[in-house]
Amino acid sequence: LSPAVFQSAAWKKLAPTKEEWEEVFFRKVQANKFIQFRAQSSVIPISDSEARKYFDENRLKFGNLPFGQFQENIKIYLRRSQVEQRLKDWYDVLRSKYKARNLLSEI
Repeated sequence: LSPAVFQSAAWKKLAPTKEEWEEVFFRKVQANKFIQFRAQSSVIPISDSEARKYFDENRLKFGNLPFGQFQENIKIYLRRSQVEQRLKDWYDVLRSKYKARNLLSEI
């Protein structure tokens, strides 16, 4: 949390106890572990042909350098993008299904 949150009137009005802090911390740690698990299980290997397709479609970014020089970096980028998109889609489903809100953004 940013320091500004702790200075806000809404935060001071909440006046959380030590036990409440511990519960929030425990939930946050568990949630982060689950998100890491979810991200790791969402990884699908990127094929050479997918990397080549990205390279060809974005040729201007790479200049006249050969595909082999960028192949692994492209695969890493595509894998990371894929995981981020899958997590975003999952968050959207959870948000919609359970009517979840980000309370911190409302402070």
